[in-house]
Amino acid sequence: MPDIVIIDTDILIDSANKYRSSHGLLIADALIASTALVHNQPLITKNRNDYKFMKDLNLLPYPNPFI
Repeated sequence: MPDIVIIDTDILIDSANKYRSSHGLLIADALIASTALVHNQPLITKNRNDYKFMKDLNLLPYPNPFI
């Protein structure tokens, strides 16, 4: 059975409001980032440009499967 991930809506709303206008952060991206922040986990993504302005987010590059 998969783990249930708790989402902190305060952090989600704060991230969405803070970065929506200035960086064009979408709600889905804010949800992903806030989940990583709340659980103190790194975020691995191919779309690093969507999150690079979030200084508290531990952003890791997507691993290359061909190496």
